[in-house]
Amino acid sequence: HLDKANHLHNHFVVNSVSFLDGKRYHRTNQDYRNMRMVSDRLCKEYQLSVVRQPEQGKGKHYAEWQAEQDGKPSYHSMVKSDVDEAIRKARTEKQFFFYLREKGYSFKFGKDITIRPEGRERGLKLKRNFGENYSLEAIRVRILEENELPAEKKFPVQRHYRIRVSGNFKQTRKIGGLRGLYLHYCYLLGILPKNRPSISAKQVHVLFREDLLKLNTISKETKLLCHYHIDTAEQLFSLKESLQKKTEQCVGERKHLRYKIRADRPEEEIEEMKEQIKV
Repeated sequence: HLDKANHLHNHFVVNSVSFLDGKRYHRTNQDYRNMRMVSDRLCKEYQLSVVRQPEQGKGKHYAEWQAEQDGKPSYHSMVKSDVDEAIRKARTEKQFFFYLREKGYSFKFGKDITIRPEGRERGLKLKRNFGENYSLEAIRVRILEENELPAEKKFPVQRHYRIRVSGNFKQTRKIGGLRGLYLHYCYLLGILPKNRPSISAKQVHVLFREDLLKLNTISKETKLLCHYHIDTAEQLFSLKESLQKKTEQCVGERKHLRYKIRADRPEEEIEEMKEQIKV
């Protein structure tokens, strides 16, 4: 079935406890292969595409998959991007790990490389999460291949744009409080232009860049702060309290109107009260 456009998929419904012996179900790799065979058979039967050689690895969380579909960055994609950039810049394996350490990562080695940004409790296994191209041996090969590429392919030409800003900087005033904090935050993230050389957006810690994903929410909150001229937590709580009282008053009025609609009244009055309820 489709739960949204272009997301055709199927489900297997399985008893968690057997009605024969009362044992709990534990899925094995063979169960997975059997399910895949049934799924592939259905796809062929209805002329749908079949994945011939599915890539082994860890399944994606739905939020991460959705972010990729919408073209938005996710925590995993930012880590992957940092690893790819370190591979492009490095000439040796030692330099590769040096660049990652510069970006705020620590790592440990086992069968897989586990990379962890500072501030995160758990790390990510590169090969398990990103595929065969991220095993240590594959990374070594990729570093060698990158060194053989010509400079124009390895480092694309950067484009710069000049933007005119209207207004008089002499009449500007310093913005403090919560609004000022938001502007400072945008400055650190690289959303606002910087007047002096600073750390590039790529070098900002991955956990800090992760907050860019929440930027829409942060922007809405800031519009609220600016609309009501709120600069302190006390002003914010005072606004919240007044809006809650206003909401309770509106809910009471709406409830009263609904009671009035139930009475035997002319159609015109009922329609008028329905409009008042919407308001």
